[in-house]
Amino acid sequence: MRLIITLFAEIILGILLISCQPSIENKDTFDQEYIDALTVSLDSIGQEISNNGQIMGLSIAVAKKGEIIYENGFGYIDSVRTQRVTPESIFLMASISKLIGSTMAMKLVEEGKLSLDSKLAELLPEFPNKDQANKITLKQLLDHTSGFKDYASVIDSVYMSTQIDPT
Repeated sequence: MRLIITLFAEIILGILLISCQPSIENKDTFDQEYIDALTVSLDSIGQEISNNGQIMGLSIAVAKKGEIIYENGFGYIDSVRTQRVTPESIFLMASISKLIGSTMAMKLVEEGKLSLDSKLAELLPEFPNKDQANKITLKQLLDHTSGFKDYASVIDSVYMSTQIDPT
C-alpha cells in the first residue's frame, strides 16, 4: 500500500510541477511546446516507475477543460507480461479509490460546498434505510466509523466463484 501511495504521489507531483505555469492556467488550448514538455516529463516518470519492477503497469492521462492533452500506458496489464498497458486499459482500483474519494470530498468541504456533519440522508436521499441514513454523517463515512458492514468478503467470494468483476 505504501508503494502505491508513493507512486501515486510521484505522478501527481510531476503533473502539478508541469502544470503550475501561470501563463498556461488561463489558456483554453495548449501550444505544442507545452504539450511536448508535458509528454517528455510524464513519459519519463511513467517509464521510471514501470522499469523499477515494483509494479506491473500503469496508465497516465491528463485533461484540461475536456481536452485530453496527454495519455500513455507503461508496463503490462498481466503478470505473464503479454499485454501492454494502453490508455484504454482498465484497472481495478481497490483501496486507492478511498484516497481519491476522500480527497475530493475534503476539497468540497474546504470550498464550503459540503459539510462533514451532513447526514447520509441528505447526500444520498434514495438510501433505503432512512433511519440509519439520518444517523450517519459524512465524517463517519470518511473515517470508516459509520457502522456499515464490510462487504469485501461477499464481493470477493462472488468474484472467486464467477471471475466476474464487481460493479
